[in-house]
Amino acid sequence: MGITRKSGFTIVELLIVVVVIGILAAIVTVAYNGITERARINQASSELASFKKAMLAYKVINGELPPVGDSWNYNTNPPDCSRFDAVVSALDGAGYRGLKSTDPWGNCWGYDDNDCNTGSVGGSNTNLKSIGPDGLNGGTDDIILHISVKEATGC
Repeated sequence: MGITRKSGFTIVELLIVVVVIGILAAIVTVAYNGITERARINQASSELASFKKAMLAYKVINGELPPVGDSWNYNTNPPDCSRFDAVVSALDGAGYRGLKSTDPWGNCWGYDDNDCNTGSVGGSNTNLKSIGPDGLNGGTDDIILHISVKEATGC
């Protein structure tokens, strides 16, 4: 009588397949994370541009950037949402809908209001920013958009 052999995979062949699948999964995961991070950065830049347009349109109608009076949460770490909520509320009340107080990472937008409704000197910049993916103010990943320059002291 002859010996019959069963066909199939050896344990070594199965281990090689598992390792190859693991390596491919790791490569795909790293590539996916990079793509999603770039997408969030682009989304933050787009949202900042939308804020700038709405804020400058608001200023044309109301004579100053929203909200009325000074608003500053730019250097708090992380930025304070309650102050920026006043900006979003003022814009929403003026018909500029769909803007939210947080960036794509869930951090509050930072806002340094140095426009005519503040005591800052002429030439002061008004900026809006995202503190970026690291969630820390002042990092290299911060995304900053210049809104306006105060034309004169006491304007």
